Amino acid sequence: MDRKQSMAVYNSLYKKEYPLIQDEVCQCCGITSDLQIDHCPAITTAHLYVRNNNIPFIKILLCGECNRIASNRLLPRFTERFFTIKEKLLERYAKDLVNEFRDGIDYSDNYLIEADKKFELMLNRIGFGLLRGNRLANHTYFLKFHGNRLSILGSGLHSSSRQTMM
Repeated sequence: MDRKQSMAVYNSLYKKEYPLIQDEVCQCCGITSDLQIDHCPAITTAHLYVRNNNIPFIKILLCGECNRIASNRLLPRFTERFFTIKEKLLERYAKDLVNEFRDGIDYSDNYLIEADKKFELMLNRIGFGLLRGNRLANHTYFLKFHGNRLSILGSGLHSSSRQTMM
């Protein structure tokens, strides 16, 4: 069944919710731009969960980047989507988290101000909602730096140990 057919059949099962914060912000990273409705579970996978009374069908606000990360994945619950998105954001921005400066770049005052803003935005997006993690589940992620490698160690629903080259 394609997306258009799925929307026609299953869209009425979904209700809008704000799992983390009652505000018009991305429920995974907290930014307010490029907001889109995300179906959880994904509308194209709804047929897999329609008979499962333990899976709530909700619509949540996500920014475009978080929505693309979660798109069509078999992650029926918000907690699974939330932590998968956090993991993917960490992987995507790992290099920038380790070193916001690059060799050969002019370190003017303007560059340093912009680099600090970008770094702070990145940390805020990755950290958003984690203080309310007790509402979601008991998940822990640790960042370990080994020279030019970043290890992401996790426990809980998405246990993982990943290494990313810088």
